[in-house]
Amino acid sequence: MTEEVVDRPSPEEIVDDPESRLVDVQFVPGDRDRRVALWRLCAGASCLSRRLAIAVTTDGFRTRTLADATWHHAFVRLSAGGEVVVLDYQRGLSLDVVRDDGSVLPVDMVKDVAPVARGEVVAGMVFRPARNRFWATDPATATAPLVPVPDGTHELIQTDTGQLRALIERQSYAWSDDGGVTWSRVFDGLGRNFLTSFVASTDDTHVVVHGGDGATLFPFSEIRRLESDGDWSVVVPADDPMAYIGPTAVLPDGRFLASIQSWSDNGLAKEKPRGTPPGIYVSDGDDWSTYERIESGAPFRTAAPFEPMVTDIDVTADGALITAIGPDQTTAWTSDDLGATWRKMRAR
Repeated sequence: MTEEVVDRPSPEEIVDDPESRLVDVQFVPGDRDRRVALWRLCAGASCLSRRLAIAVTTDGFRTRTLADATWHHAFVRLSAGGEVVVLDYQRGLSLDVVRDDGSVLPVDMVKDVAPVARGEVVAGMVFRPARNRFWATDPATATAPLVPVPDGTHELIQTDTGQLRALIERQSYAWSDDGGVTWSRVFDGLGRNFLTSFVASTDDTHVVVHGGDGATLFPFSEIRRLESDGDWSVVVPADDPMAYIGPTAVLPDGRFLASIQSWSDNGLAKEKPRGTPPGIYVSDGDDWSTYERIESGAPFRTAAPFEPMVTDIDVTADGALITAIGPDQTTAWTSDDLGATWRKMRAR
């Protein structure tokens, strides 16, 4: 049996190949023209090699810069200033910074613990039985100290404003507005038998979603909101059919927004979709147990499975900005009216 030999494509070949698929696109809040796109090309008849390449632009891809490296398994993060940080878990965690000229600089991951400074990107975690480790990358110096987090932290995110939010031993929730120097913490209150997901919101609103082990899908089982008295209120959405969700958000007017990837009654009947349609759903005011589907415009007006593949929901002062990958998997789209209409963004 001969071994299949797969050539390693260049970054340009990956990004421009018609068979490449858009994996992720991110942009600087308030500046959609400054964005980064991650592309994947599956090479070889048996897909022995999946290569990823990164394209960066400051003018909406009228011009572009390609990172002069490729990756097998990578994620991208963008700082508030537009600097690109790449996470690679191919052989444990490694971090890279993509410079403006496309050069890729390995990040020095140091063991010093330091508060997260303005402009640093919190991304990357290494599991430790006693204590997980989280890094914040300074794109200017390509160094990453450890983030100061409460003992037992197993998940950590950084919001667009820089607030840190942490889940601790699946029981407690905490947040920090000073880079981890001090933490506000709510002990217990999170379900022991659930997986927990963060919900996008303003810094003064703290909400999580609970779900069971749905493998690649996340069941929409509970919503928990931290009230002013320090207790969690619990909302249980309808469970028949069960919804499986992607990104979620609390809108400034108090409504709950959910990208629903699938429902438990989805399927095909004589090659036609049946069951409750996926898509973007919004709650009936502040009643988070009742939802209405938003009728999406082009390019998501066709029947399932061409529903918005939502990658991100950013809460703005007057609503939310939703980012999705199109059904052709080569274009990115944004919506500022909860998915009713969409604006196309080039990604290469």
